[in-house]
Amino acid sequence: MKVHLQYGTTGLAIDGQHIYWSNFSSSTIGRANLDGSAVNQSFITGATNPGGVAVDGQHIYWTNEGSGAIGRAKLDGGGVNESFITGLLEPWEMAVDAHHIYWNNYTTYTIGRANLDGSGANSSFITGTRYPTGLAVTVGAPPGTPSNTSPPVISGIAQAGNTLSASNGTWSGSTPITYQSQWRLCGPLGGGCADIPGQTASAYVLTTADVGHALRVRVTANDAAGSSSSVSAPTAKVSRL
Repeated sequence: MKVHLQYGTTGLAIDGQHIYWSNFSSSTIGRANLDGSAVNQSFITGATNPGGVAVDGQHIYWTNEGSGAIGRAKLDGGGVNESFITGLLEPWEMAVDAHHIYWNNYTTYTIGRANLDGSGANSSFITGTRYPTGLAVTVGAPPGTPSNTSPPVISGIAQAGNTLSASNGTWSGSTPITYQSQWRLCGPLGGGCADIPGQTASAYVLTTADVGHALRVRVTANDAAGSSSSVSAPTAKVSRL
């Protein structure tokens, strides 16, 4: 399925569930499932000529070129703050990693940086560039937290009444490492997932409510330094008995 973008689309970002984009002329942020379904051109409204868009495990970020600010919202579109970082000069593209937000200042030839909570903003973090337009960073877990080397795997037949089991995957980190599972109900192709409340064991019994959906499991590994997560591939579409 194709996602038909419009309204002067400028920025684009993805995570494990969704595609996000900025609509410059309509001042909105759009979102769709990874399979191209559930297109919402006005997922977030009230931006001011948004340019770049970025996403991490908790938030969506975008540059408001028209107001010289960076906006932020929760992944569900709530908690919109169009003035999360202010006082910028024509911010355009942006990126995030495990520690910082980065953006380019088109008219001052600089790259800016701030902490993920918006503090410590420095619009002259890198100087001397010439009309910077693109921006990218390497994204990784904070140093010392568990690192996933192979994702969790779901075993079992995707049929109502059957039990699915999830492995933790393979991790490196400081021992001991503990694990927490979270089962997720997804669209038939594995996109548009949502947590299933209370389903945090390594096994899950399929019900008739799951028929027609795929499932994934997110495993969070915890050690003394912190935590990080990995998501499994989707199951087949759940069938009836």
